Amino acid sequence: MEEGKIVLIGNETDLLHCGYSHAIKDSGKRYPSAVHYTHSMILQQLSVDETVVDELLCTSSYDVPEKARQLLTHNMPPGHDMNSLASYLQSSRQSYTMQGLRLRVEQDHEFEKALMDTKEALLIVCDPRDSELGIGMDEKTFVEWMAREKVDTKMIGYWMRNDHSRPADLGQNQLGFFLMWLRYEVREKRKAALLVREVRQVNGLSTDKEDQPVKISVNDLIISLQGIFRPLSNYYPLPF
Repeated sequence: MEEGKIVLIGNETDLLHCGYSHAIKDSGKRYPSAVHYTHSMILQQLSVDETVVDELLCTSSYDVPEKARQLLTHNMPPGHDMNSLASYLQSSRQSYTMQGLRLRVEQDHEFEKALMDTKEALLIVCDPRDSELGIGMDEKTFVEWMAREKVDTKMIGYWMRNDHSRPADLGQNQLGFFLMWLRYEVREKRKAALLVREVRQVNGLSTDKEDQPVKISVNDLIISLQGIFRPLSNYYPLPF
């Protein structure tokens, strides 16, 4: 994470937000956004009827979390209530949000480009309605809060990395951390792809018993080494 650099992400109208309207597909089904995917998967895992889940897909991203809560309340699994499911709902929201973002980055090139263009910046989601995925403030309120509290970007970065010292006014910013982790995954995947090269069979210098060239597998991968060359051992062949 780049010290002192922050990128503010808005609500579901922001390209980088999980509620941004861009359809994603998974297992042959289409979801209007990543947030639709998240809450649909939670309801499905709780064995809520598919027709009820389809009703959620017709809801705008802005209203999806509240609509999902209402649908679950009216279709509660036997023996449970919102309190007994609280821990499950929280962990599931986190895991399925991350999965939805992974699906989107594979299917939405504009999202991937915008995410990678943030480089190493700290990503802060300024969603005033959500202090769990976001910080519970919009961009303007957040900037005013920083000025009022007389804090700089370095201090914000410290608070985001250290929950115990974070002011109560500042939300958890989970979506910001999910996006930064996704950014890391994409970067590592790109690096790994550079190491996977097409393998070809060519004639080697050695020959077999029939005096035919031995086939060897090669690729066009070039490894560049930098630094002082040191032998692997102190063994040197000497003539006798």
